[in-house]
Amino acid sequence: MHSRHFFRISFLLLFSLLLSFNAINAEQNSISNRNNLRIKTLFLKTQQISARDNRLRILRIVPEETAPKDRFASINTVYVVDYDSLIAYRADMDPDSGRILNVEKLRGIPQSSAEERAEGRRLLLNDAEIGPAARAAARIEAGFVVDPPPNSPPGRYLEFHILSSDAREIAYEVFVDIANSRIVLPAR
Repeated sequence: MHSRHFFRISFLLLFSLLLSFNAINAEQNSISNRNNLRIKTLFLKTQQISARDNRLRILRIVPEETAPKDRFASINTVYVVDYDSLIAYRADMDPDSGRILNVEKLRGIPQSSAEERAEGRRLLLNDAEIGPAARAAARIEAGFVVDPPPNSPPGRYLEFHILSSDAREIAYEVFVDIANSRIVLPAR
């Protein structure tokens, strides 16, 4: 009996720490619109990418310290996804000059940003078909990047779980193509 109680308390503490950590990360990773636009413009010039309608999404900016030639310097590592080609990039940027120093294509799919997850939740809540269930749910969880569901066109899909009002089971599993603002419900 005591071990189950201990496990439950440990789980709740771990879960609340995780939520706190995610909130801190989301706050640290938020980027002003002006800075976001400046980075996108620099990235487009550097990479010669023909992103239609400037459909680049900055996922996160991570400040890092480097040690080039006996002195320490700061760089920002910028993670970007091009919603048209669905290619992700990692770029090193000088935070002082704003110059992009190095860009490489990423293998694989980077996880979603806090901004993408918030946009996915907004799309779910405002959808005519699934919105009422999402608004009545105990909570909406997940928002991680997955491969496109079967018979779906290419896109950047985030998977969400809409929990039942008592939070005991998953009422709906929903996919949001964040690149095209489209919701896909799996066949039941």
